[in-house]
Amino acid sequence: MPEDIRHYLLRPSYALRGWKLLPYAVQALDRPKTEFFRREEWELFSACDGQTDIDWNGLAEEQKERYGHWERNGFIRRCRPDERLEAFQEYRFYPARFKEKVQWSVTGFGGRLFPCREQRLSHVDVAARVVVA
Repeated sequence: MPEDIRHYLLRPSYALRGWKLLPYAVQALDRPKTEFFRREEWELFSACDGQTDIDWNGLAEEQKERYGHWERNGFIRRCRPDERLEAFQEYRFYPARFKEKVQWSVTGFGGRLFPCREQRLSHVDVAARVVVA
């Protein structure tokens, strides 16, 4: 049987990421979506850097099916051996816990530049009580 070495590359809209307690993930960069993997899946997926030789004949059928599934669903694509991940796609580990979405709000005294809702309402109330003589 002839040797079948393949190379896969993560599509540009995805990046390899990890967080505290969730170290194996692929984050979509164009929408708020993150896929998490078990260690066995991650070992296969992290080889999709364009540089790693994947011996197709040496893979189990289940592993071949996973690569096929990822390719059909647009996570990865076959590539030439000289292609590689962009710097922003390379694995980054964040020592914080994962949070899909965060809503920031500023409360309390916001100052003149960024007054908070309560401060804006209190100014309206004060202005309504001013008596012009």
